Amino acid sequence: MLVQLAEHTVGIAFDRMFILISVQGDVSPSIDPSEVLPPPTRRRTPLQKWRLKRVIDHVDGHLARRITLADMAAAAGLTRMHFAAQFRTATGTRPHDFVLQRRIDRARELLRDPERTLVDVALSVGFQTQAHFTTVFKRFAGETPHRWRRLAPGHHAAEDTIAPQPGVEQGGAEMHQDG
Repeated sequence: MLVQLAEHTVGIAFDRMFILISVQGDVSPSIDPSEVLPPPTRRRTPLQKWRLKRVIDHVDGHLARRITLADMAAAAGLTRMHFAAQFRTATGTRPHDFVLQRRIDRARELLRDPERTLVDVALSVGFQTQAHFTTVFKRFAGETPHRWRRLAPGHHAAEDTIAPQPGVEQGGAEMHQDG
């Protein structure tokens, strides 16, 4: 019987505590939503033009090497986080994408020279492999570097034909193409 009384007493105490908490919540003054201040918003300032120019010069001067966010921030004279936010506000692009775009732009210039191999172009603009270069080039230019080179203005169709090898006779039959 003592156990039943103790359980009953604990139950009553719990009920009273619940009622007290409920009533206390109803009694507290309500907060007017107009009095609540909105969370402060941070206004992102763009990178100053002189800092942006320093970064662009740094990137263009080091395209063949690895360029890190820390390198770009140091060129701008800012911390990495401040630089990344201000750079994106100023240019509308992330620093890494900017570097890739500058590499692809330079690669397009180099691809106009038919003497340069794709591997040479890839290494000259800072890619470690031709495969990675091709993937990134296609993402930015819409074509593979080889196809872009073939379709580039000033490219001669004669470069795509296979020249006959000296000493090898060509067959007398002519091939006609319908179309």
